[in-house]
Amino acid sequence: MRNKSLSDFKSLTIKNILGEPAVPSSITKLPKAASAAVVLVSLLVLAGWAFNIEFLKRVFPGAVAMNPMTAVAFILSSVGLWFSRSDVSDASRLAKIRRTAFLCAATVALIGLVRFLGYAGGWDVGLDRLLFASKLATAGGDQNIPNRIAPNTALNFLFAGSALLLAGSRSRRLGWLTQGMLFFVVFTSFLAFLGHTYNAPGLYRISPFIGMAVNTAACFVVLGLGILAASPDKGIMAVVASPNMGGIVARRLLPVAFLLPVALGWIRLWGQRAGHYGTEFGLGLMVAASVVLLTMVILRIATSLNRADSERRRAEEITKLEEARLRSVLKISQHTSTSMRELLDLVLDEAIALSASKFGYLYYYNEDTREFTLHSWSKDVMKECTIQNPQTIYQLEKTGIWGEAVRQRKAIVVNDFSAPHPLKKGYPEGHANLFRYFTIPVFSEGRIVAVVGIANKPTDYTDADVNQLTFMMDSVWKIIERKQAEEEIRRLNEELEQRVIERTAQLEAANKELEAFSYSVSHDLRAPLRSIDGFSQALLEDYADRLDEQGRDYLSRVRAASQRMAQLIDDMLKLSRVTRAALRREEVDLSALAQEIAAELRRAQPGREVEFTVASGLRTHGDPKLLRIALENLLGNAWKFTGKRSGARIEFGMTHRDSGAAYFVRDNGVGFDMAYAGKLFGAFQRLHDSREFPGTGIGLATVQRVIHRHGGKVWAEGKVEKGATFYFSLP
Repeated sequence: MRNKSLSDFKSLTIKNILGEPAVPSSITKLPKAASAAVVLVSLLVLAGWAFNIEFLKRVFPGAVAMNPMTAVAFILSSVGLWFSRSDVSDASRLAKIRRTAFLCAATVALIGLVRFLGYAGGWDVGLDRLLFASKLATAGGDQNIPNRIAPNTALNFLFAGSALLLAGSRSRRLGWLTQGMLFFVVFTSFLAFLGHTYNAPGLYRISPFIGMAVNTAACFVVLGLGILAASPDKGIMAVVASPNMGGIVARRLLPVAFLLPVALGWIRLWGQRAGHYGTEFGLGLMVAASVVLLTMVILRIATSLNRADSERRRAEEITKLEEARLRSVLKISQHTSTSMRELLDLVLDEAIALSASKFGYLYYYNEDTREFTLHSWSKDVMKECTIQNPQTIYQLEKTGIWGEAVRQRKAIVVNDFSAPHPLKKGYPEGHANLFRYFTIPVFSEGRIVAVVGIANKPTDYTDADVNQLTFMMDSVWKIIERKQAEEEIRRLNEELEQRVIERTAQLEAANKELEAFSYSVSHDLRAPLRSIDGFSQALLEDYADRLDEQGRDYLSRVRAASQRMAQLIDDMLKLSRVTRAALRREEVDLSALAQEIAAELRRAQPGREVEFTVASGLRTHGDPKLLRIALENLLGNAWKFTGKRSGARIEFGMTHRDSGAAYFVRDNGVGFDMAYAGKLFGAFQRLHDSREFPGTGIGLATVQRVIHRHGGKVWAEGKVEKGATFYFSLP
């Protein structure tokens, strides 16, 4: 129960800080509760008139009965009060509800005004005889007066209806006017209720007119309080509804102030009339009972207020502790530590300061090995500790009371460390003296990862200390894990950077070796090949008449092989240069490049009839020299493989595929089998006989390397004897 009160108080305090309304629920519920109660009584009265049930009409035998139109006016008042408290999100529906509330309140005020003016002017419109007229002639109660709406009842309806109409006004003057009218309604109705209770007609009746019925008086008191509670931030209700001590006292004493004197007065009067005691004795008895009962009520309220005040102070202490913990967590999270050890030392220092302790420790714990590893002791404990070569690694089974935090998986508190304890194993000579101590396990994803111990607080450790340190370590350990991850990432990045430097150096060395090898191949292999080709040609020219046909054929083959070998060397060097060349990006007009290459192909073989189609306006960003090499190979391939076609066609353009825009070179040449498409872009890979279509198989490998260096892709589609299309994309 105390925890609930503390929780409510903390919630209330937070609402006050945020400026939110903190009206007690008993006040906020009062308007609708009052509406429901008044409607229920009014319906019972109407049922009493309909079925001639006297108790429902007048409560006491011979008393004044509530007029049927009074019951109707009460129902309208209650509906107006209920609807005035409605709050719906639909604007049009809310407008209808508010309009209904206004009409109900206006009708009630009009009923009261018409009937009161009738009394003042001496005329009667028969408003209070609209229902059950035949039963009203002799239903007045005392003196057998016909049942009508009493003058004080009419005036109260005028004021209650007007108060409902003005309840939403923001004017301060109108607010006080509303409060005044409602106080009048409640006060006069309370007087009428007392008049019936003590059988004093002068309190509920204005002679010679009919008096206010007892159930009417009760309904007016309830209705008036409900209308007052509908505006809990105004007037006297702002005091009563206050969440502060004044409001609490008012809410507890006001019901006593209303009910206790009424009850004691009735008891005194009843005893006197019954002849049990005289006036003096009755007065003394009433005073004594009032003193005793009021004293009991005041003491009960004082006890409750003292408890609330204690809880408030406790909540303030908790708030201060929470603020201190948040400051510690913020300080730790913002600390620019150079190492994890420095960060954890700061965590331990903050934990010690937060609990007002003298010193503490922090151990890592491994659940798999059941092993503790000391991270650090606080600086102050090292001044008192004289142990030489202190142990830093412990097995769980060899620990005493400080290992219980792991064994029991909860905090362990010992506020008298010098007293015998079954779990203690003692500590080594030279250890700092402990007189108060507690330790907690630190969890991460359900596993204990560390143990923190705090010692020698000047006062006893409490649950608040345990909770505070637990909450702090839960928050801090997330920061520690994040910083550990950052440190690991930093270390991995440094390693990766070093590896990149080393691999770059290795790659540069390999490239230099490859370049030297390429030059060596170019120089060392070309000379023998030229010699073979030259001497073979000399033999054919100078000794042709001495060689037979087969000899001349052999020499021709030697020459062709040496020339093919030279071509292979040239292509290898070209491929190597494409790979090593620096990439210089700029805007490139691909359409213009394709037109130039097409013109060069025509000049090389002017006798061929080939239809070239080049799309205009195709531009991209890339290395113009490398992209020219790629287009030369693609268009050259198309030119070569359409060599045996009459009506040969070659097209260069752009299309859109799933991956985006793609450029293409299409021809209607010999094509290829898609089953071998994977071999197209490999170096020295050929799908056609070199005697039929000359070449070394380096061209498409060169194209692929150029496009890949630009970050693009290259692929091909084709059918045998149906032509081929080579696509490439550039970012």
